[in-house]
Amino acid sequence: MDVFNALRLKQARDALEEQRGAFQAASDASNAEALRPTLQRALEELERLYDDEEIWEKAKSVVGSSTSEEFFQLRDSFPETLPPLLELFGWRVPPPPSADRLVRESVGLIQDVAVGRSSAEDIDEARAALGDLLRRTGALASADPWKLALRATETNDALEMGMLVVSGSIGGSIAGAAAGVAAGALTGGVGVIPGALIGLGIRRWRQVRTIRAQTDFLRTEQELLHINLFPAAAAALRYHLDAVVSPEEGPTSDLKTRAHLQALLDVSAGFALARENLIAKVRQAKLRKDSKPEQLFYLFLTAHALAVQAKASFDSGGRIDPVFATKLRELALSFKSVVP
Repeated sequence: MDVFNALRLKQARDALEEQRGAFQAASDASNAEALRPTLQRALEELERLYDDEEIWEKAKSVVGSSTSEEFFQLRDSFPETLPPLLELFGWRVPPPPSADRLVRESVGLIQDVAVGRSSAEDIDEARAALGDLLRRTGALASADPWKLALRATETNDALEMGMLVVSGSIGGSIAGAAAGVAAGALTGGVGVIPGALIGLGIRRWRQVRTIRAQTDFLRTEQELLHINLFPAAAAALRYHLDAVVSPEEGPTSDLKTRAHLQALLDVSAGFALARENLIAKVRQAKLRKDSKPEQLFYLFLTAHALAVQAKASFDSGGRIDPVFATKLRELALSFKSVVP
């Protein structure tokens, strides 16, 4: 088992997030191309993780090493005990979220004893999903620039999962030291803590993938974005906007808001990047007395600008600034008026 895997995954995530931030702030071709080599290196680290049989087998061993009774006894401590273990293996901000916030956003996914403890099947599912991501990104070197935002988000999510699985696996290997640091004054059952961290990583990634499924229409081999995709894009943006402006109440509400905001950015960024090509297309449609493509196109550009601002305020303050929240609600109403 490669104990430096967590560090390399962290370095790949840090570099990718830095480049991704520049791309999101100004979605142009030069920033997209600058993202490509960083994304490629991050995927190489994920491929190394995917191929590391020992890590995945150790993860299964760790999650199977504690009982339901031990899990029940320690589950309320997870918000305090999991962040130190994650920080021990290099999790730092920037980029957000912090270890404390990541755990706070996600811990509700694992605190139900009936479903919270992960199994070997959960780990196999995560590894299979990682393999699917690597297969879909195999042609990254020749991928069109507009596809890179979505690929970068998927890769970042996988890097986060990888860091949590690796940290928990290594922590489980040295339970007397790493898990002891995390558990603090707690005695007994410290093997629960690394296993819970693995479960949190797997279930957080699964939740985010479920939310992002609405953007599957962008996982095509289209050479260019075109106006035929506008209805699907509008439906996706409406779905994510509604989830942001009317969030579900519950312990994972912030996690879902973060994922929906990022999806807003990913969908709208592609259209912002392709604006020069698309402007001519929407004008042609308008000449044919079809004004809807033009209306949608400018709503896409507005969505991108607002999503950049709203995501930045959420990352820094833990909530969306009320000014941006109001504008997002108004935008959601505008989408509904164009696409009922």
